[in-house]
Amino acid sequence: MDGLALLTNLHADGPLSLRRLRAAGVRSLAELTELPQGLIAQLLHLDDRGAARLKREASALSERIGEEPFEEDPARGPAPGHGVRPAADARAGDEPPPRPAGSQPTEDPPVPLPRYPPPAPVHVEGTLLRVGFPKGMRARALEGLVGEGVRTVRALIDLASLPLARRAGIPYTVLLALRFQARRELEFRLGVSKASTARGPRPEPELREVTLRPRPRTHSPVARVASLPGHRSERVYAAPRPDGPDGPDGPFPVAEPRGAAQIAPSRSDPGVAGPFV
Repeated sequence: MDGLALLTNLHADGPLSLRRLRAAGVRSLAELTELPQGLIAQLLHLDDRGAARLKREASALSERIGEEPFEEDPARGPAPGHGVRPAADARAGDEPPPRPAGSQPTEDPPVPLPRYPPPAPVHVEGTLLRVGFPKGMRARALEGLVGEGVRTVRALIDLASLPLARRAGIPYTVLLALRFQARRELEFRLGVSKASTARGPRPEPELREVTLRPRPRTHSPVARVASLPGHRSERVYAAPRPDGPDGPDGPFPVAEPRGAAQIAPSRSDPGVAGPFV
């Protein structure tokens, strides 16, 4: 029985304390009892009382079990899994095949990528860049674009990019705004040109004399009706029919005067609400 392992399990931190003692060269309880108390406290991270108690328990346990120094049994051999090398057949699958003697790895030279020159600017009559054309073009931006070969509106639309903005020293957002205005100018010019070509010269409008003739107006009878029974108007309007005031039915009847009109009863008159049973 390993008395040192038993002692550390009962009165210390178990395998951690045992590993620290073995690292310091302590192999048995007898060797532990011979160590100074301060060294035991330092090795096992204990205080003075804990080191004294551990040393006392080690002495008592050594007398009870009659322990001998711990030694590894060579007859047992290494623990399973330690020192075991895989067979040659098993290692062969993990290793690359051997190279022939004198062979050296060769690498193919890098293939250079073809460089295409940027497209040449297209010259269109009437679309040369200038200050204020397209809208927002300033002298500094114009100088940078002309230095990069961008001289027309079409070239500005086709070549506007971040590398061009960096080479010309123009902010990329400004270049995008100029391209937008250039596209609008070009579309407007092309639209006007196509429209004029398709329609040809616009003929002048012909002037002709127009005679306006009045049409006879027809009237319908309209009578004014009062909104309230007690506020009738004394004036009565009678409109003639299309066939004249003296049509086949004779003249229209005229309303009676106000005095002869029947006045509508009010709520205060007796019997207005109806008979009660």
